[in-house]
Amino acid sequence: MEKKIFINSLSAQSLFKILFIGHVFSIGLLITIMGVCSLFGYETVAIDGVSVVGLKGLFTAIIMAAVFSLILSSLSWIFIQFGNWVYTRFKPLTIIINEKDKPNRAHQDI
Repeated sequence: MEKKIFINSLSAQSLFKILFIGHVFSIGLLITIMGVCSLFGYETVAIDGVSVVGLKGLFTAIIMAAVFSLILSSLSWIFIQFGNWVYTRFKPLTIIINEKDKPNRAHQDI
């Protein structure tokens, strides 16, 4: 079943959450994989042009993944939030919701 919802604008918090989750599971995951490679001796993580390997490389990659995800999400959020604001001045947004056949019981309101 498909439902359409017309909204004036996305909230800033919802938009940032969507962007942050997207960046964590894309660039964050890639950087973490590079950290795992660094754990096994590959020179995939570098700070100031100096390669970091081993456990230090893994921990550095995990911190880099979090920081890069936050920075990229913030920059994307600024531009997209502005575009969202301009667009919704002329036309409301339409959100299409596709419902599953059997809803997950953990997400049902009681």
